[in-house]
Amino acid sequence: GGYKGRHCFYATDSCGQDGMCSSGNESVEICLDFQVARCKYAVNMEQTIAEIAAIFGTDWIQIFNLNAMTSPDLILFRHQVLNIGHLYSVSAGDSLDSIARRFGTSPRSIMFLNYELGELNTTNITLGAEICIIANSCFGEIQSFWDQNPKLDQSLDRWYTDVMAAYNELRRAKAAALAASGALPPV
Repeated sequence: GGYKGRHCFYATDSCGQDGMCSSGNESVEICLDFQVARCKYAVNMEQTIAEIAAIFGTDWIQIFNLNAMTSPDLILFRHQVLNIGHLYSVSAGDSLDSIARRFGTSPRSIMFLNYELGELNTTNITLGAEICIIANSCFGEIQSFWDQNPKLDQSLDRWYTDVMAAYNELRRAKAAALAASGALPPV
């Protein structure tokens, strides 16, 4: 999330073979401004909260708790917007690594969730900028942020890699099932 941009394209109308047409081709530039919300996800057809959680390297309980759901078995509808994380305002002295340690995540995960970090492949964060974080209390700092000796679990990167591999396998299996049913061409 967090993408902001303007996309422009030209639309051209040609007269074709119409004898009533008095002019040649007419082109018009059309520009659209896009802004993608941070920490939000629009549901695709027939997704479950477990599938959505896997996309973002978290578990279904996180997604369930971030949204006003009464049951984890609710049927999600296409284009339903879900919260997938928390907005964090970058403070003085923060770095991508320190934020990742504090919230029990990885710099890669933060970059994945925030366009300007991931797509632009940068670790530069600006004081006061809002970034999307999916906290993991199992791996986060146990002690206060101000403590100089936080206790960390070093298996976080392996965990994140495993979660992303599981999601990719789930996506591949779903595509194969759709292809087998004739709904999509084979992968």
